[in-house]
Amino acid sequence: NADWMRDPEDWGRHTSMVLSIYRVDLADGSLVQLSHEVGPYHAPTVSPDGKMIAYLGYVDRHVANQNVHVTVMDPDGSHPRVIAPSFDRSIMAAHWAADSRSLYIQYVDEAITKVARMGLDGRIEPVADHLADGEGPVQLPYTGGEFAVAEEGTIAYVGGHPDHLPEIFMTRNGKSRRLTNLNTDLLAELNLGKLAALPVKSSFDGRPISAWELLPPNFDPKKKYPLILEIHGGPYLSYGPVFSSEYQLYAAAGYIVVYGNPRGSNSYGEEFANLIYNNYPSHDYDDLMSIVDAAIARAREDGCDVQAANAMATARGLAPHSTGDVQRDRLIVETTLKLLAKWDPKRFGDRVQLAGDADNPLKVEVESQAEKMMAALLQNIELKRQANGSR
Repeated sequence: NADWMRDPEDWGRHTSMVLSIYRVDLADGSLVQLSHEVGPYHAPTVSPDGKMIAYLGYVDRHVANQNVHVTVMDPDGSHPRVIAPSFDRSIMAAHWAADSRSLYIQYVDEAITKVARMGLDGRIEPVADHLADGEGPVQLPYTGGEFAVAEEGTIAYVGGHPDHLPEIFMTRNGKSRRLTNLNTDLLAELNLGKLAALPVKSSFDGRPISAWELLPPNFDPKKKYPLILEIHGGPYLSYGPVFSSEYQLYAAAGYIVVYGNPRGSNSYGEEFANLIYNNYPSHDYDDLMSIVDAAIARAREDGCDVQAANAMATARGLAPHSTGDVQRDRLIVETTLKLLAKWDPKRFGDRVQLAGDADNPLKVEVESQAEKMMAALLQNIELKRQANGSR
């Protein structure tokens, strides 16, 4: 087959993800290709004065993870130039400012989703932070968000924090305020677990690893608690300090939940993400175990006895066989070997529970309890509303 007999120098183009920007003539439907670099170029937007086109993408270097940059070009496709090529974060969205001399960009910086104003000279001025995904489920704390820009520069965005679901916020002239309170009645009835940053350094090379710890409601350091390690999928994704309904369910059931962003996660720069390029799984396992060790150390400082060996590692990916499962499988093997070598029944108890999604008995049990609790909670809220309405 001729398709399988390409010259080696042609392999790069045929193995790259190629998306190009085209101009469509509305009169006759003809197409003119404007971008010509080999890479996934997308999301074109014309400046308000019509003199430039901005779009997202990168020149494919055939590595696992690359930052998405903003490129601008003339309307005919000439003079393409990357804005702020040294900016070591991946840009998720870009909207022109009314002056046509800058753009508002969205990106994730060390697990915090932000909006900034980027000048055509590459200068970047932060505008908003702590965006949250308002379209997808809040089951898991993946980073994300959405924003819109008015002509006078007002920014509306979906924001969120660990203790509330995504809401609409607005920022103008450096001042932000929350516009909606869609879940006030619901959250007033709930006793949520408290999320806190967990300082972690990898046992492999001392790199700082972003991690968080969710404690059960009414946490008592004098009691014993089992520990759950949650692992994100991707692997080129990241978790952040945002609301997670599933983690709150585990916390309500009496579990300490820890999660973080091991090497390979995005939002920490290309070098950090590509530490697992052609090397996966590897020392990302050490990063994950360092998160567990840090949680145990903090608990002991507080006088709490965490049942670490009874911890359950549940992998969460984009699909049942996503990359989180790869990390989980290695964790099962490594942890089992270590426990067999250093087993102490008096300290660890009589079992180790490591499970995935479908076969996770804890998940089934907790979700069943949660459905009953939520039905009763919503009924209680409705009764209160009816009572208030009848007064």
